[in-house]
Amino acid sequence: MTEELKKDIVERKITSGDNYIKALRKVVYNMFLITLKSISNNIFDLDPVAIECKKIYIDVNSCLSIMFRGDQYNTEECTNELQKILEKFMNEMILNKIQLIFLFTLEPSQAHIDVFPDWCKERYSRVNLMKSDFLKKFLVAIKSYSEKNNSIKLINTHKVHPALVVYQNEVKNKKRFLVLSKDLVFQCINLKNCSVWNGSNFVDMDNPNRDLPDSIELAEPDILLPYALALMGSTREEFKGMPLYGPYKSSKYINKYKIEIKLGVDHPLKEHLDKYSVLFDIHKLLEVNKQDIPIV
Repeated sequence: MTEELKKDIVERKITSGDNYIKALRKVVYNMFLITLKSISNNIFDLDPVAIECKKIYIDVNSCLSIMFRGDQYNTEECTNELQKILEKFMNEMILNKIQLIFLFTLEPSQAHIDVFPDWCKERYSRVNLMKSDFLKKFLVAIKSYSEKNNSIKLINTHKVHPALVVYQNEVKNKKRFLVLSKDLVFQCINLKNCSVWNGSNFVDMDNPNRDLPDSIELAEPDILLPYALALMGSTREEFKGMPLYGPYKSSKYINKYKIEIKLGVDHPLKEHLDKYSVLFDIHKLLEVNKQDIPIV
């Protein structure tokens, strides 16, 4: 059983019944306040360079998806937990002069479903931000604040995957920035000034020995990670990958045929990898994408 699948099963169990608020508190705290604690106290054990970042992108749909594992998202207890954590996070970031860019959407990533129609199908249906009264008010408040102050921005990504929005807005920038998201596509963003916090691990794109999904080992993750993910799949994104190819077998195959993959010449699984590596490869996604990409 892969680590991604284990996490998904655990998440489903802890969000049932009375455990919902405990799970919500833990997951949202890990996404926001552990980041806050690390930046404020300069204790980034996993990613010291992130201390220097003055810009954070927040993938709202991903960071708060735990809310929609149950049906209690409009209860007073849920609202109070979210408000307490988010207010503390935002107040501290503003105090430290760190720009916050909130990315949200009510629509699926068109480029992904053009390649794989079932991409995040259940997640897109379940994670509807407009079902939460608190989130609707929260997003309106951010929008209103952003019109008067540049320290906070709200971007509706519409049918564009948020990783494409971040990449296009940062590709010419040399300053470090941080992304808060559990979405694996962000771990393929391939910008050296980018770090990603997924609630469990910091992933520094400038580190060739960075932690990879399911602890796989790849010689050149900047190039080969999208191909490995195309083989092993991703439970969170509802993409199963190649049958019978788990993390170990996938990384072994990619490392064995890395030269062929880089050259674009024949190898046994070329057809599958050519088609589905697009799902995780930022540059290929940009070629497939036909939507206007928002400018921050």
